Amino acid sequence: MFVAFAGKDRYYRDLMKGQSLNTRFRFEYTDMSVKEPWDSGWKERCRTRIKGCDGVIAMLSRNSLRATGQKWEIACAKQEGIPLIGVYMYANDKRSPRK
Repeated sequence: MFVAFAGKDRYYRDLMKGQSLNTRFRFEYTDMSVKEPWDSGWKERCRTRIKGCDGVIAMLSRNSLRATGQKWEIACAKQEGIPLIGVYMYANDKRSPRK
């Protein structure tokens, strides 16, 4: 599984990452978070990783609205026809953003 998340939601990403250490669950976790300004090869490496996954989990919050990397990862999964599921991080984020 590929996990797409906003940088401000790292805590919840870390909780998900911890599940990969649980022997009852069988999945591999590879962190492709952008730690430095994006280099030109990041999107190519990220697309390759997404294409090789069985699915993408999008960890959604109000932070997702401004997370350009997460938006790109979600769009990439859609383009590649990879199954995608969104999971809200906070109960009050389920409402549409105010305009």
